[in-house]
Amino acid sequence: MMIVWPTCRRSGFGTISRLAAMSASRETPNWEAMLDIARSQLSYPEERIGEILQRGAVSMGGMPDDLEEVWGVENVAVLPEYRGLGLADRLFEHVLEEGRSRGFSRAQILCLIGNDPAQRAWERNGFRLQTERRYAAFEELFGCPGGKLFAQDL
Repeated sequence: MMIVWPTCRRSGFGTISRLAAMSASRETPNWEAMLDIARSQLSYPEERIGEILQRGAVSMGGMPDDLEEVWGVENVAVLPEYRGLGLADRLFEHVLEEGRSRGFSRAQILCLIGNDPAQRAWERNGFRLQTERRYAAFEELFGCPGGKLFAQDL
């Protein structure tokens, strides 16, 4: 699966798709409006909202900042039984062309530090390491030290 949108990262189905529509723009997402949807339409209690905010803060501390005005690629995965068939490479061909057709001149993708298969796939498809960020609380919560940001010109 590969999900792509400009600059911001959110995706979903049903009610959650409204969250995607709110953030799939070049504008700064309205996080409070997104949390209001989680409360009112998904019936998340305040305790759950607090957990989401706490995990989000830790997540942001362990991942590099996004580049400006880029085509963001996320959630790339191939089922184990289909790995090694070039599917990710074909997906990248399509999704990077889509970014070009929408007027973007750069693309970015992130991966967790230690996810060597992902890093090899990104590099094989023209992405180059830009930066990485490590954060002890991120490692405690997610089991890896942080994330790496890769980018390429389109």
